[in-house]
Amino acid sequence: MPNLAREVSFEFLDVVGDGFRLSVWADGAPGELHLATSDGDLVLRGDGKSGMLGADLHPSGGLYWVGVTDFGWNVCVGRFFPCGRIYRHAGFRIGRWLVYWEGDRLIFRRASALRVAWQRMLFFAELAVSGRVGARKAIGVRVAVALRRMFCRRRLWLVSDRVDSGGDSGEVLFRYLRRNLLSVDVRFVVSSSSPAFDRLKGAGPVVPYESSWRKVLTLSAGCLVSSQAQRSFSNPFAGYSEPYRDLLAKIPIVFLQHGVIKDDLSAALCRRERNFAGFVVSAPRERDSVLNGMYGYGADAVWMTGLPRFDELESNPGKRIVIMPTWRFGLMDGQDDVSGKWRLRDDFQSSRFCEFYSGLLSDARLLDSCRRNGFRLSFALHPNMAAARRFFHGNDVVEVCGEGVSYRDLFSTGSLLVTDYSSTAFDFAYLRKPVVYAHFDADSFFSGGHTYAKGYFDYVRDGFGEVETSLDAVVARIVGYVESGCRLAPEYGRRIDRFFAFSGTGSCKRVMDRIVELTEARTP
Repeated sequence: MPNLAREVSFEFLDVVGDGFRLSVWADGAPGELHLATSDGDLVLRGDGKSGMLGADLHPSGGLYWVGVTDFGWNVCVGRFFPCGRIYRHAGFRIGRWLVYWEGDRLIFRRASALRVAWQRMLFFAELAVSGRVGARKAIGVRVAVALRRMFCRRRLWLVSDRVDSGGDSGEVLFRYLRRNLLSVDVRFVVSSSSPAFDRLKGAGPVVPYESSWRKVLTLSAGCLVSSQAQRSFSNPFAGYSEPYRDLLAKIPIVFLQHGVIKDDLSAALCRRERNFAGFVVSAPRERDSVLNGMYGYGADAVWMTGLPRFDELESNPGKRIVIMPTWRFGLMDGQDDVSGKWRLRDDFQSSRFCEFYSGLLSDARLLDSCRRNGFRLSFALHPNMAAARRFFHGNDVVEVCGEGVSYRDLFSTGSLLVTDYSSTAFDFAYLRKPVVYAHFDADSFFSGGHTYAKGYFDYVRDGFGEVETSLDAVVARIVGYVESGCRLAPEYGRRIDRFFAFSGTGSCKRVMDRIVELTEARTP
């Protein structure tokens, strides 16, 4: 057989009936890949979309193995595979089987209590003498997790928004769960230096993100729930997670989403990158874009529930224009591994982004119109670009929002949203408020300047407001709205009605019901 790929990665192993479904990623492979097993060749066929290949396994007898047919390939394991190849005695139990690596073969053996105990003892001994970073500490952490499970039988869910803040769907769902699901120990994770830490203590237990105890709780959790896709929340062992692969792989991750997906985010959110057990969506076309795109999730993982934060949206419009752009991956200089915060590039001040929004906030026509009509401008940068605030300046009309700004208040009191590609437009649309899209850099944004690729949503055809491409046109459009009282045009009202699956409240309950169903199905 020709060498079709340089690397074959074993990604996932799911229980399916009386067998297992093995997912494999073969870089450069065609629609199918041949592996060898102890009872004959195994053909893995891809879905033609996500690049994943899969086949059902039905082990028989006391020993079963799966290997590659061409040993010239580099056999690896994916980020979420329960068993790595660094530690010889690492393994995991799935169903009635103990699974581990032996060379380039994945071994399945009948899992007796004695065999599992012996394998675990050998693994701990290997950790003790390996000399790898975090190996010895992992023994103590694993023992602490086992003791906690032994004495704390109540189910534990950890919920979060960003590392350093709340205020999004995570916080809204956390408060709802604390009021309505008393059978589960629900805790919120956020940095102890965040204003949200003390603010949320009145709603329920809050866990410091940076604490060692958070690591133990993560490995003990029956579910991890977040509005963000940060790996640091679901895997707090960056750089030394190999001793915890089997424990981490068992924990279902529910992605509440930071907003409604309108573009193609599969490069960042596909199953190989994130492996969500629950992926929340709010609209039929959004759901279809995930199921039919390159994300690699099945219908059981894509939940049409609506965003939990929609439940707390209120409309009390004042004379406020909210300017809320999304961030730009191309303007960032990497991300801190511990805090998760993004750093700005040194040349940010000369970027088109900085020049456009500096020009917008200081435009004489816009400021004069706002003064005459009693409007204010609230400029809220994306949290990933918090470091850029120093480049923008307020005045008697313009407010540059700080880190503690409440998005809920902005959505409530805003009369008009000016954005570029931010999903916050969907929150304003949910409240039936007008939107203006500033697409001054669409050429670079969709050609490598950000993590998005164009998806099903066409801003001109489907958007909830006008699309403008220059500073002059954006200013003229905002001034027009200010002078006319910021009324939503009937055509955009019809588009809003057609787009969303739900209106009003109920999202939190729908999400809660799906998480309960998910976790109960996974309880041994």
